[in-house]
Amino acid sequence: QATAADASPVTVPAADAKDGTPQASTVTVKEGETLSTIAARIYGNPDDYVLIFEANRQRISDPNRIFPGMTLTIPAKGPHE
Repeated sequence: QATAADASPVTVPAADAKDGTPQASTVTVKEGETLSTIAARIYGNPDDYVLIFEANRQRISDPNRIFPGMTLTIPAKGPHE
């Protein structure tokens, strides 16, 4: 069972953009994590893994193939997402 101490840290930006839109952050993948587990932890919904996958298409060709040590962009979730 993973604990909060096992979770990869999320780098949060210092402040939102001047227009109030949330900014992206980053996360470093840890052993055993999947895009779904990262999405569940950050967004509260594992199905939001698609947001992370789309933001990292230049690094990830298959959402089922991420590796420990990868740094992923975590997009800010808009109010309607």
